Amino acid sequence: MIALFKLNKLGFSTLEAIASVVIISLVLVAAVTITINLRNQTIATEKRFEAVEAGTRIRTNISTNADYDLVKAWLDLTPGEEVTFNVNSCDEMLFNCSVIFNVLVNDTVYDEEITIVFPQTDDSIEYKIIHYQILIVYYNSRDVLIEGMIYDTYA
Repeated sequence: MIALFKLNKLGFSTLEAIASVVIISLVLVAAVTITINLRNQTIATEKRFEAVEAGTRIRTNISTNADYDLVKAWLDLTPGEEVTFNVNSCDEMLFNCSVIFNVLVNDTVYDEEITIVFPQTDDSIEYKIIHYQILIVYYNSRDVLIEGMIYDTYA
């Protein structure tokens, strides 16, 4: 029995060496995976902040520059339907497209990533408010949705 607990004077056996290499490899793979995931999450968070800032700027530009009557007449062409447009289908008669789709945040130009949706509801007609949603796709198809409105100023 005592012979089982004596150390081998020759060093580690092959099986012990392989087991230690496998354990060290597993630890290193786990550490690298965690580091890569943390880096990706950090980048995604930064890009989300940029997308929210871009969306907020776009919402402000639309709300302050869009004419309620023009947008309402445009939406009335497809009553009851959700109207969507992006940089390729923007109408310069209704919106200043360069102000909406060329927002620069931290050297990133937001244009192709933006879709603006006008869902039409019965409340919109009653209260003379046009609701819209700005959908911005950022970092690996993640997206952020910002809502805004255009209202009649009763001038």
